[in-house]
Amino acid sequence: MKSRTLRMLAILPALVLALSIAACDDDPSGPDQTDFEIVQAAVQAWLATSPAAAIVPATVYDDLQLATPTKYILSVRAQSAYEIGHIPGAHRIDWRNVSQTANMATLPTDQEIVVYCYTGHTGGLAAASLGILGFDTVNLKWGMMNWSDEDTVVVTAAWDVTQSLDAATETTVHSLGTTVYELPDMSLTGATDEAKVQAAVAAWLEDDTWSPTMSAQVVFDELNDGNSADDPLIISVRSATHYALGHVPGAINIALADLATTAVLEKLDPDRDIVVYCYTGHTGSQAAALLNTLGYKTYNMKFGMMAWTTTAAVLTITPFSAAPGYATTAGTSPN
Repeated sequence: MKSRTLRMLAILPALVLALSIAACDDDPSGPDQTDFEIVQAAVQAWLATSPAAAIVPATVYDDLQLATPTKYILSVRAQSAYEIGHIPGAHRIDWRNVSQTANMATLPTDQEIVVYCYTGHTGGLAAASLGILGFDTVNLKWGMMNWSDEDTVVVTAAWDVTQSLDAATETTVHSLGTTVYELPDMSLTGATDEAKVQAAVAAWLEDDTWSPTMSAQVVFDELNDGNSADDPLIISVRSATHYALGHVPGAINIALADLATTAVLEKLDPDRDIVVYCYTGHTGSQAAALLNTLGYKTYNMKFGMMAWTTTAAVLTITPFSAAPGYATTAGTSPN
């Protein structure tokens, strides 16, 4: 558990190095940074901390039994869902608004923040966004559907294996290619680097005209509509070993840790939609958050490979089955 100040001190060497490299690449004659390089450095610094994709409910539950719990619980579900039932002691902020200054001011700087949503997807987006902004965050694995076994509390339909497309996978290796694109041109408001990064996060997070989560069915339909010209770029952030076992047709394999490097970013067309996926949707949500922060319109495939295939040898993980049925509390948020 690290305070926000300690967390920023821990990532400072990586941030300084990233800024120095960006300065050399952009303008060898001076230290001035473009807004894109400032945001890229912040994302790379966060990745250098090796952020956990998710935390299991049992760990959170055990912490809540302590006389003084060490974790701060943050629900990013709707107010109506929060009032029906929430993890005891949880605070609430709409997931699209977590980067707003007033909301960030309510968050602790000396506790790990456990973020949760309905199924783990918007929670992952919010947790990653706050992580990029310097908070010590982690996403609750599979969200409320992995905490409560009450349908009225979960609100959305919990995952069931019948939801999987059971679609075909392939083992052909695909690469990014050789075309080099201009990096996204950012013009951000803010007197400090931190303010500029906050503006970059808010720019996509608060845009409610689209959702950064896409169902496997929609991904499948886009890839099989007979018009390859508008196909999204598919990126798998699973391990190279598991990518080799089977992946979504046409997918390119890029490790999360490498996703914000210039070598990768300059091979991504900023005018093309991107779909990322992982095992269950949690690492994919992190990938989507960082790419959107960097100016690439990116969707996370909901429930990851679990939603694409039921083949155990390709999945390599145990799919969601049932929640432990921990208690929740009804009522309004203390925020």
